[in-house]
Amino acid sequence: QFCSEETARRMAVSAWHRAFQQLQKSGSPENTAGLSRLFGFSMTATLATSREHRGEHRAFAAIHTAEQTISWKLTLPKGQQTRAEEESAVADWALKLLGEYSGLQPSQTPPVSKVMAPKEWSRILTGELPFAVIHRDGRITETLPDGTVGVFPGSFHPIHAGHCEMHRCAEKLLSGTVLPEIAIRNADKPPLDYVSIDERICQIFAEPNFSGDCILLTGLPFFTMKSAYFRNQTFVVGMDTLTRIADAKYHFGEPILLERSHRILQENGARFLVFGRMKKNTDGEGFENFDPRRFPSVLAALCTGVSESEFRNDLSSTQIRQKLSANGKIPPMREKLRIYPKKKFFLTGKHLTPAGDSSKIKESGLPAGTNWEIRKITQSVLPFSPPPTGTFPLRTFPPVRFWIGEKSGSNF
Repeated sequence: QFCSEETARRMAVSAWHRAFQQLQKSGSPENTAGLSRLFGFSMTATLATSREHRGEHRAFAAIHTAEQTISWKLTLPKGQQTRAEEESAVADWALKLLGEYSGLQPSQTPPVSKVMAPKEWSRILTGELPFAVIHRDGRITETLPDGTVGVFPGSFHPIHAGHCEMHRCAEKLLSGTVLPEIAIRNADKPPLDYVSIDERICQIFAEPNFSGDCILLTGLPFFTMKSAYFRNQTFVVGMDTLTRIADAKYHFGEPILLERSHRILQENGARFLVFGRMKKNTDGEGFENFDPRRFPSVLAALCTGVSESEFRNDLSSTQIRQKLSANGKIPPMREKLRIYPKKKFFLTGKHLTPAGDSSKIKESGLPAGTNWEIRKITQSVLPFSPPPTGTFPLRTFPPVRFWIGEKSGSNF
C-alpha cells in the first residue's frame, strides 16, 4: 500500500540518501558535522475524497538519520472532517513532529517504531564499511567467519521455507558455511531503513527452519562489488537474479559494460550456484532450470545449476507479502514459551531453551510450570524506559527486545 508505515520509512531514507549524496558532492571539510545534522522526513496519508474509502483515514510520518529511523501514525475520525480540515490536521501534526524531533518542544508523540542503529549499520549506509557479520549471539564482526564458502543474497522479506531449503542445500553442495546477505543499498530499489533491517534480521534468526548462526549485512548493491570483497566465493542465486546479472539494462544498456562486468566476476574468482524457479509461459506455468545456452559464455562458465530433482520450492516472498494483512505489516511472532526458574536462556528458533554457554541472555527467576508467550516485539535499545509491571525484558540479538507476559491474566 502507498499509505503505510513502510512506505513512509522508505520515503524518509530515500530523502536522507539524496541529501547525503549532495553533501558528499559539496566536498566541504565540514561534511562530518553536516552528517550529524542531516535527516530525511516523509509523510503519506489517506484522506477524505469525493468517493468512499475502505479502511481508516490515516497518516504515517517517518524520520531517518545516520543513527536512527523513527515512524509515527495519526488516525483521523472518519467522516467527521472535510478534506481541507484533514489536510490542515495532518500538516499541523507534521510540524509538531518536526518540532519535537528538533527539540523545539517537548517530545509527546509516541512512535510506532524506532530503531537506533549499531555504529556498523550506520557506517555501511554511509559507505565507510563495506560489510558486517551479524551473529546470532549479538556480536557484530567485520570479517567473514572461518569456513565461509558462499554468500546467499536476498531481500528475505519475509524469509520462508524455500529460502531455508536453498540455504541447507547450498551448504551441503558447497561443503561449508553459506551466509545470507542483506544489502542495505540495492541496484534498483531505495536503501533499507533501520527498522526494515532490524525486522529482517530478527525474522531470519527467529525462523525455526534457518540453521545458520550469522547474517551478512552489506552496502554492496552490485555483484562486481560483492565479488571484489568476497573473492573466490560462490554466490547462491535464483534464475531471476542470474537473468538480471545478464541484462544490459543494469549496465546503462551497453553490451560492452555488461561483458566487462562478467570479466570482473571471473577475475575475482566468483562462482554462482543457480537454483530454478517457477515461471509463467505461453503454456501456463513451468519450472525453469539453469540452461547455459541462454547466457553469455563468460557468465555461463561461472555457473553451476541445481537440478529440479535436487531442489524445488515454489514459494516466493512476493506471494507471501500479498497475502499479509491489509496494511502490509508482517504480523508479530506469537509463540508459546515455557520458562524455568533460575536458568539462563537463549532463543533457538521458536523456543527459549536453557543456555549452557556464551549464548545466554539473562538470568530469570520466573515461576516454573507457567505458560508464557511473546506478547509484543519492540525495536528499542538501551537506554530504554522500564517496561510495564508484569513484563520481563529478555535481551536477544540486538537491537530487538522481546517483552514476555503471562498468557492468562495479562492486560496488554
